[in-house]
Amino acid sequence: MKNKRYIVVDLETTGNQANKADKIIQFSACIVEGGKIIDQFSTFLNPEKRIPPFIKELTGISDKDVKDAPLFEDVSSIIHSLIDGGIFVAHNVSFDWTFLQKEMREAGEAPLKMKLLDTVELARIMYPTVDSFKLQDLADEFGLGHDAPHRADSDARVTAELMLLFLEKLETLPLATIRKLTTLSQHLTGYLAELLFEIEMRKERELAMLDTKWTEYRGLVIRKKKHTRSAI
Repeated sequence: MKNKRYIVVDLETTGNQANKADKIIQFSACIVEGGKIIDQFSTFLNPEKRIPPFIKELTGISDKDVKDAPLFEDVSSIIHSLIDGGIFVAHNVSFDWTFLQKEMREAGEAPLKMKLLDTVELARIMYPTVDSFKLQDLADEFGLGHDAPHRADSDARVTAELMLLFLEKLETLPLATIRKLTTLSQHLTGYLAELLFEIEMRKERELAMLDTKWTEYRGLVIRKKKHTRSAI
């Protein structure tokens, strides 16, 4: 995990129809390297249309906030160079990825080449018994501060913190559990299946290098018992 570059993205938009006329009004990306957040880029974006009342109420973003903001095409090259080549992470990743790809195409940018990781999927695997997988509810569940829900800068930060928490937990799981999760994740199309396989391979290499006094039993590494001959 620590040698990977994760780009944790959140978008606020004028609606949820990327294939129609809806536009991005706020973009934020947290850069995660070495197991920690090292940078964050955020900007309002002018959608060149009125923000619907529902979106204003949900996000707190008004027409005044975006009036003098750049158009997406004005910052598309900055965003492209910032995130391309990393692992794209979001909460419900298909929503953010679809919107961003659409805006990139319209701005004339080259297609992004990224693997996708969904923190909703990660949460469902690591903590299947929590009551809700909504971002705010997960933040509350794990005691993370989230002062501005439905604002891209706050949402991206909390998503990055959750991802780090989930990945750290994932690394502590026994090899047998990782093997099972790897098998179960084969139907997934994003990076999660690949990540699980990488962890499985690393744990197997580590196990193979163990001193002969250790062995694996039901996913646990334990000291071998000493066998002594009983007196006759």
